Amino acid sequence: GIRPLGPPQQLPQRNHSINMACFATCHTRRPRRCVSGLLLLAFVLLASLSSSSVDAIEAKWSPADSDGGGPLPLSQNQRDQLFQLEEAIVTSPDPQGTLMKIAEGNGMSPRELVDLLERNRVDGEAAGTAPPRPGGGGGGGMAAVQNTLPRKILGVFFSVFSTLGKVAKAHPQAFSVVFTALLLAMYCSIQAPRTGIVMSTGPNPLLLSSGHTTFFVPPAAYLARYMESSKFINAESSVPLLPLPAGGKAGSLSKVLEDELENRAMLDGSAFVKPSGRKSAFSLAVTAQKTLDVGDILPDGWEAKLSSESSAAATGDGDDESNGGEEQLDERAIYIQNAADTVLEAATTVLSAKRFTEFAGTGIGKAEPVRFQPSPMDGRKSGGTLVVKSLGDFGRFGLQPLRVVRQEESEDAASVVFSTLQGGHFDGEIQFAVQMKDGEEDDDDIPSIAITASLIVPRKGRKPGKKYAERIVATIVDSMAASIATQAKQSVARRNMSSQYRGRVSGSATERRQIRFENERKMEEMAEDRRRRWQRSNPDAGRYRPSGDRMRSPNNC
Repeated sequence: GIRPLGPPQQLPQRNHSINMACFATCHTRRPRRCVSGLLLLAFVLLASLSSSSVDAIEAKWSPADSDGGGPLPLSQNQRDQLFQLEEAIVTSPDPQGTLMKIAEGNGMSPRELVDLLERNRVDGEAAGTAPPRPGGGGGGGMAAVQNTLPRKILGVFFSVFSTLGKVAKAHPQAFSVVFTALLLAMYCSIQAPRTGIVMSTGPNPLLLSSGHTTFFVPPAAYLARYMESSKFINAESSVPLLPLPAGGKAGSLSKVLEDELENRAMLDGSAFVKPSGRKSAFSLAVTAQKTLDVGDILPDGWEAKLSSESSAAATGDGDDESNGGEEQLDERAIYIQNAADTVLEAATTVLSAKRFTEFAGTGIGKAEPVRFQPSPMDGRKSGGTLVVKSLGDFGRFGLQPLRVVRQEESEDAASVVFSTLQGGHFDGEIQFAVQMKDGEEDDDDIPSIAITASLIVPRKGRKPGKKYAERIVATIVDSMAASIATQAKQSVARRNMSSQYRGRVSGSATERRQIRFENERKMEEMAEDRRRRWQRSNPDAGRYRPSGDRMRSPNNC
């Protein structure tokens, strides 16, 4: 039964063919394995070069019990209690006070309690178990408790700063420029009304400063504080440091200038600059003079009024015309002399009060070209500060401290001399003087008063510009003339009003006395007439004498 196999020589051929087929198959699949290996290598390389990181989070979950209590950080019962607490706080009459009391009772801060309730509200809304917000949506709930005025202010404050931070981060250069400009504007708005923005307090070569300078007009309060400071009180005069004329004392410059200008006629109100040479004691000497007539301060029609009063008085006394004319001339001279004394008294008052630039303003809203403010101190340290526009650094306001070194007063003249102190813009002396002058025949013998201002700088001394010196003396002379005329007119007006008032009072008193006298006279006449009629109607009137019988016994009554 076994079928014999074929010839044995066929087996090697089949095996050979199988082997060849296997060899061919293995030879053709080897390139595919190489390509897949390259892809795997590239994938591993990309995965190693990738910068992404993966963090593993281990989460544990424990289910809650059916009764609502369980191992959660906050059980449902606790959440419900927090919802009730939130509702109680929001619906109370004083939410803020209730919040603070509950926080203190639980040993928490109000902020921590608010965060706890808000976190519970967020978690409940996410889980769908939160009740509606008490007090309505939007601004209700604990947000309404936190929405107080201090929190609103802080919120606005922080929002502004956050916005500024974002702008600074986005545009750093522009923000730096704008921020610097805002700081500079804020500094100027604060310092301008207080100090006028001080640029320099004295000469400084490094800052290119010639003296005390302010950018804006220095306020009066700043000048008062400056003159009360030890820097002004202890400042030395800058004139003795320089070569002076004969005498070498403070105030000698003005004496020399007075001697040289004594016989010179100056134009009224104009500034005269004395030429300086090698032999001159001055490097700059500027003088301005203005004349004020006494007749300018007298009221209108004073001569007619005076002549009418004199004529009435002469007619009442019965004097002849010659004597009346002489008395009228005498009264006119006395009246003019009294007015001249009033003007001289006003000028002396202006000098003593140092009211040199009272009328130096150029108009409303414009800075005064020259201003003098006296120091609050009297005696040896008295002085003041002269503020001149465009005299300071870079054309700003220059401050020149001054101190009184000589003051004189006589029957018909008065003067005061100031010496410059260290820290100013020039060196020298400033003199203000007034002198009464007799009237001329052309002016009906009405006297006048001469007002003079002089600025003197010695040789080798710092001197201001010529136009600034002329502006200083001319402005001061005009202002002093206006001050003297105003005060003299006020004195004359008060005197006239006083005399008129005394006349009215005297006339009223005389009238009242006359009325009282007439009333008393009439009453006496009435009493006399009544007594006369009574005596005429009663024959026993005036002859009754008590006998005393009525006092002895009541039966005689």
